[in-house]
Amino acid sequence: MIKEYSIENFKSFKSKQSMRMAPITLIYGPNSSGKSSIIQSLISIKNTTESDSSIGALKTSGPLIELGGFESVVHGHDIENEISFEMKYFQVTSIDSTNEDSYILGRKQERHLKLSFAYGSTANKKSSSYLSKYFFEVSSSGVSQFKLDLVNFFEKEKIRLLSSLDNLSKFKFSDSKALNEYLDYVKRRIKRQYPKVLADQLCKIEHRALQDGHIIIDRNKCFPSNINTDETFITNVLANSLVEDIKEKMRSIYYLGPLRCYPSKISISSSEESSYVGKDGQDTIRMLYNNNSNILEAINSYFKKFQIPYEISIHNLGNSMSGNVLYMLLEDLRTHVPVTASDVGFGIGQLLPIIVQGLTEKNRVICVEQPEIHLHPVLQGHLGDYFIDSSMNHENQWIIETHSESLMLRLQRRIREGLIKNTDVSVLYVNAKNNGAEVKELRLDKDGDFIDSWPNGFFEERFNDVFGY
Repeated sequence: MIKEYSIENFKSFKSKQSMRMAPITLIYGPNSSGKSSIIQSLISIKNTTESDSSIGALKTSGPLIELGGFESVVHGHDIENEISFEMKYFQVTSIDSTNEDSYILGRKQERHLKLSFAYGSTANKKSSSYLSKYFFEVSSSGVSQFKLDLVNFFEKEKIRLLSSLDNLSKFKFSDSKALNEYLDYVKRRIKRQYPKVLADQLCKIEHRALQDGHIIIDRNKCFPSNINTDETFITNVLANSLVEDIKEKMRSIYYLGPLRCYPSKISISSSEESSYVGKDGQDTIRMLYNNNSNILEAINSYFKKFQIPYEISIHNLGNSMSGNVLYMLLEDLRTHVPVTASDVGFGIGQLLPIIVQGLTEKNRVICVEQPEIHLHPVLQGHLGDYFIDSSMNHENQWIIETHSESLMLRLQRRIREGLIKNTDVSVLYVNAKNNGAEVKELRLDKDGDFIDSWPNGFFEERFNDVFGY
């Protein structure tokens, strides 16, 4: 989960704006205030980590967003400014044996990441953005574990360790399971890297250090002094671990745009499985077909809970020659007449990708713009209950740009009823100012009431219209 996030010099944001993120984060604000830039910045970081740029160019355009180049997104279009992002997050995914490097940092420790991007001429005389500053810290119980700094990456294109290898870092393990997982990892990694005799010696030394509750990455303690060892092994392990840890977090971010596509009557699909409905929800039907029937049952259960009088089924008209030719039917439970998605209005098509995405996987950060579009206020309130269910039962984090009052009221009600805590919801209000957009958290108390007042012009129109103000 992303715990804190900040932006500086990105689009409408000039000075550093820090935001507390929660399992359910709602972003409000007037049109063109800059609230979309929060989600767009996260997707830009995701694009950057998934690109193969040797200089770490900030990638602000791709399959999910099209923002233009560096000059287009830097505040005031001033390329002398550096764009900076800062994030505190937890990595909740368990160790994956196919990608061991990304998990030697532990599962429960908080990460602190800072990235800065500048603009300048490259070695081949072309101008480009590049990663100018990089900071990464892993901490457990407030104890700093290690720090890494990328200085002048554009010029040197290499990682420089702040601490010497003689006293580089410490890892603490909060439970025996994490310790044993790391022990197995160390043994496999050393045996792949070194000859058998040396590997056996190193494994024994690493094992003793870990059983004491720490691993101290120290040349003199981890390696026998009379053996000529390659110090780049330690450096590479740490560097790869940091990079893979960040990439893994960014891979967990999914994005649903402000207008999901209208469900087509027929969907031509490959048999390839995917855990993403797509930016526009275009792969929703394919995901429903490829995933197990429990997902479909859960969706129909939500429809019943939301008082949507339809039941969904997915059918395949294809064969081994044509491939999958999928179509979705909805049975009207009032008349028992089957209908297509185009027969039931636009709202269900906007809602379905959101529900499917939140049910398919766990421990994901799902960014959604305008989930309430084309939905009746009652259904907008039910959507709030869905976000609660998804965050509690699937441990998904929702970052939602919205204008919905009904959604907010439902969450306040659930806080008051004790279903969720006030800290489980973060309400961010973005307001445009002459010196750049500002973000303010509107705090909720334990009864779900606002501690901070809403800025003028939001959720006040009903009062003004009734009383003529």
